[in-house]
Amino acid sequence: MKALNPRQIVLFGDLLDKLTNGHTPLHHDLSVGDISFLTAEHVFDFRINFNSEKRILTEHHEKELKRTQLHEGDILITIKGRIGNAAIVEHLPGPTNINQDVALLRLKPGYNPYYVVAFLNSAAGKALVDQICTGQINPFLGLGNLSQIRIPIFDQGKMDQLGDKIRNIISQAYQTQRNAELLLEEAKRRVEQMILNEVRSSEA
Repeated sequence: MKALNPRQIVLFGDLLDKLTNGHTPLHHDLSVGDISFLTAEHVFDFRINFNSEKRILTEHHEKELKRTQLHEGDILITIKGRIGNAAIVEHLPGPTNINQDVALLRLKPGYNPYYVVAFLNSAAGKALVDQICTGQINPFLGLGNLSQIRIPIFDQGKMDQLGDKIRNIISQAYQTQRNAELLLEEAKRRVEQMILNEVRSSEA
């Protein structure tokens, strides 16, 4: 990182206004509820799959898990099992929360979230995460350890320029994925209509 000639190298915790993780409500059946509930399996590098079948109650979301209600621009990072996948919350489809295997990060003003997520997902970021996680069979990244990751800080303009480029790439990828999903749905409707027409024709 020093070879990149950053302005400074700081602890990740110094950039954060909030760092926490959720939990699973005790004795709750995760097939019941109105609030989408995400786990580590839903968070990938630069991408979040909001199509979770897991659910919690509105009461959980508004009370015991109030601190981990997701908002646009939040950063999520996996801290158990599949360690170190980081993504920004974008295109949030509705009220959503997280369990204990996912950390929620909110940056202090002035730090570009796309730059931060890009660093966490880079080879250097992954290597630093691997160094501080615990456990071999079931890796775990404690919030305290996460806050101790060192991250290079450059001039604001440079970080914003890089962050904007990354945001555009992610936005294009999201739109491409969305278009593909819409095309697939249209194809399914056409196939269903063809089958229905064939059944009607054979009955006539």
